Amino acid sequence: MSDEMQTYHLCLMVCCGALIAKDALPKLIIGGDYNYPPYEFVNEKGEPDGYNVELSRAICRELGYEPEFRLAKWSLVRGWLDSGSIDVVQGMAYSVARAQELRFSNAHTTTFRSIFVRRDSKIVDLKDEKDITVVVQKDDVAVDYLRQIGFQGRVSEVATQEEALKLLNDGIYEASVANFMMSMYIVRREKLDKIRALPLRIYQREYCYASKNPELINQINSALQTISYSGELMRIQDDWFSSLDDRLQGQMSI
Repeated sequence: MSDEMQTYHLCLMVCCGALIAKDALPKLIIGGDYNYPPYEFVNEKGEPDGYNVELSRAICRELGYEPEFRLAKWSLVRGWLDSGSIDVVQGMAYSVARAQELRFSNAHTTTFRSIFVRRDSKIVDLKDEKDITVVVQKDDVAVDYLRQIGFQGRVSEVATQEEALKLLNDGIYEASVANFMMSMYIVRREKLDKIRALPLRIYQREYCYASKNPELINQINSALQTISYSGELMRIQDDWFSSLDDRLQGQMSI
């Protein structure tokens, strides 16, 4: 190959590389829980999956970002957000305490907690219980709820709500406070037949994106509005929640 031809090919490669770099989308690093189905989880292929993940992909398409998902234990994810290792958390229940440190988007759905007990338990509420241990996920809003009601018993924190439910099912603890929709998904999938949800819808909260970057939250709000008007948000919610909602009718009283 002549020197002129080699130079031509080198220039062509540099130009193509420059075009690829120019066209590459900026990355948005998105954090979430690795085991919080159907909202967010790592599926059997080792890939991020769930309602939050699909919604984040839609938002990134609207805003011109390439999403990079980092799903891990919730306590780690919170630390990443505080340190700036990630740009945003894709699903966090709003609370006044959290809003003092973070900026929240408009809600993309709502979430609520339920009290789970053993099927043979006589517990009807936690407020007046003193000689029991409640197991919850570390850094979950369930901790805020127990503090708010002045719970006088013991609290044990574990890595995931699934772990908390399994420990309750095994009789290690007397109660748990966990996300109702996620918990019923886990109860059915793992056949946890020794626990039930009390008929109390507690700590209902808006479920939002959270970040320390106000401008990013403004962008996300704009994208949420666009995909809401287009009907895409409702489609994503129906895909992940409609069949689950149908199957859960009446489950609050079991």
